Amino acid sequence: MNADPRRVVRFAEVTLWTWTGWETASGIYQSWTSVPKLAANQLSGLIFVTPWTIHELIVAFYVIGACLSAWIIWQIGAGKRWARSSLLLSLLADAIWTAAPPYNNIPGYMWAIPDLGPQVAATYLLYFHPGRLWFEEGLTPRGYRRERGAIGPRKEL
Repeated sequence: MNADPRRVVRFAEVTLWTWTGWETASGIYQSWTSVPKLAANQLSGLIFVTPWTIHELIVAFYVIGACLSAWIIWQIGAGKRWARSSLLLSLLADAIWTAAPPYNNIPGYMWAIPDLGPQVAATYLLYFHPGRLWFEEGLTPRGYRRERGAIGPRKEL
C-alpha cells in the first residue's frame, strides 16, 4: 500500500486537534464543577482565595496549554521533527502519570482512554510509514509540499 504521507499527517493533526479540544473542555468543566466543592470542604480555612479565583487560574492554565498544543500541531504539519518528538515525550509523561495512583485500577484506566487513545494514534501515524516520510531531512518527501493546505505533488515552474 502506497499511502500519501500528507494525508496521514493530516489525519494525525485532526486527531490531535480533537484531543486538544477534549482536554481543554473537560478540564474547564471539571474545574467548574469541583473547585467550589473543594474550596468549601477542604480548603476553607487554609487559603484566603475565592473559589472563583482558583477556577480562573485553572481555566487560564488550560487555555495556555491549548495554545501551546495548537502551536505544536501546526509545527507537526510543517514537518518539524522536534514537534513530533515533543508529542512522543508528552505521551510518555502522560502514560507514566496515568500508571501512578489514583488511576492504577481498571475504572481509572477506562477514564484515561479518551486522553491516551488519541495521543497513541497520532504518535503511531507520525512515527511509522508513511507518516514518518513527512519528517525526513532534505527535500520534502516524494516531492510533496509542506505548506499548509498543499496536498499533492509539487508543481515545478
